[in-house]
Amino acid sequence: MKIGIILSPYGEKTPSGLSKFILCLSIEIVRQAPEHSFIIFVRKGPVPEEFIHIQNVTIKILPDTVFWKDVAYFKNREIDFWLYNNLGLPLIFRPHNSIAIALDFGIFYDFEKTISIKSL
Repeated sequence: MKIGIILSPYGEKTPSGLSKFILCLSIEIVRQAPEHSFIIFVRKGPVPEEFIHIQNVTIKILPDTVFWKDVAYFKNREIDFWLYNNLGLPLIFRPHNSIAIALDFGIFYDFEKTISIKSL
């Protein structure tokens, strides 16, 4: 089976926090399934060194545009399953066999309404 992993939000030379978690999760998925082939999609780079020498992994760097996930899907229709490491799915194309992992809901949380300095 060909599996496409959207490695986003990953883009730092030295990832931390959410980016590091996404990188480690993706590496472990690849290690646990050596019988499958993986295509790792990175937006504009850098290429994670951890994937370079793994036999069943191909890395594709996509352009830094609004439609980069659509480009990934449109140019790689042979992929059987897609894994999105965030809630951002392609804007135009919707892969049927895909999972979007929700890792961070901080953007939906209104901190100002929840806690006030006066109440402390």
